Amino acid sequence: MVLPLIDYLIFDLRSHMENRRNTVRYSKDQTGQMLEDALNVYVAYSSRLSWQETFKLVRKFLYKIERAQR
Repeated sequence: MVLPLIDYLIFDLRSHMENRRNTVRYSKDQTGQMLEDALNVYVAYSSRLSWQETFKLVRKFLYKIERAQR
């Protein structure tokens, strides 16, 4: 339930902000802190998974990174 929100913060927030005017803007430091906190959620979540589930999560995360770079 939390991971889709975190994925939005990491991957989709920038494109959403570019498509709308008068949205909340974050400073570079705020954005960096928000991304760090979002990645910490992934780390905490993956620490509770088995190795196989962690590997699937990492593959999914890498796919999303690759897709975001296109």
